[in-house]
Parts: sequence; C-alpha cells; structure tokens
Amino acid sequence: MSPELAVLLAVARDESVISLLGVNPEKLVSLAERHGLHGLLRKRLQELGVSVPESLEKRCAHDAHNGRIFVVELVSVCKLLESEDIPFLSVKGPALSRRLYGDSSLRPYVDLDIFIAKSEIPRALKILENEGWTPVDTLSQNQLVNYLQSESELTL
Repeated sequence: MSPELAVLLAVARDESVISLLGVNPEKLVSLAERHGLHGLLRKRLQELGVSVPESLEKRCAHDAHNGRIFVVELVSVCKLLESEDIPFLSVKGPALSRRLYGDSSLRPYVDLDIFIAKSEIPRALKILENEGWTPVDTLSQNQLVNYLQSESELTL
C-alpha cells in the first residue's frame, strides 16, 4: 500500500495518529480528489497542524461554495415537499456528508438525491415544476406513468 493511500485510509477512518512520512503531497491530494475525500483530508491536515497544499485549499473552497448552493436548494425542496405532505428521504450529497462528518462541505456532490414513493412522483413533480424545476426529459402523463413502471430515477 502506498503511503498516500495509507494516509487517506487513516483520514477516512478518523484515526488519531497519521504518519506523513514518505508521502508525496500532490499524489495525496490527487488520490483524495479521486475518492471525494479532499474536504475531509483538508480538515484532518488542519487539525494536525500540517500545511495544506494550495491546490487542496482551492478545490475545497470551490466545493464549499457549490455545496452551499446545493444545501439551499435541498432545504427549499424539502420544505416544499413537507408543506404538501409528500413523504421523502434525502440521501447521499449534503445529507450524507452532514450525517457522516457533521459538515455538508466535506464531500463534493453534483446533484441532490431524494427518494419519493412512485405513487407520489406525479404530484411531487407538478409541485416542483410550479417552483421552476423541470425534468431533463419532457414526458406526457402517460409516458411518465410508463417510465416509472420500469425506472426508479427522474432527473430534474
């Protein structure tokens, strides 16, 4: 196992002792980015009093900015669904990051994943469309019903 992978595993496991002996900082950052753990790596390096590479700082600042936008949108969608008594479950993305690490900015994400019962999707879709959300694919009501019989994901 490479020293960079050993450090990244220690970071992910929240181990109290992390050896940086023989670690190539750029390889470590690249590996962390590939696995979506760069935010967590940055946090752990700061906690250890280790200098954080500039490339890692920039990437984390960018992800934190995007993450704030996603959190605002997630809260908006959740409030909307709650106000209409539509049961849902937010998974992955900011919800998972917050649950695992206590901070929604420590993991990158590019979308919001919300589970809604198939029977509620037409109603939820109508409500979300009224708020400006639009499906990537435009489907008639019949097409939507047929689509949901075989698929479990609808992209807005």
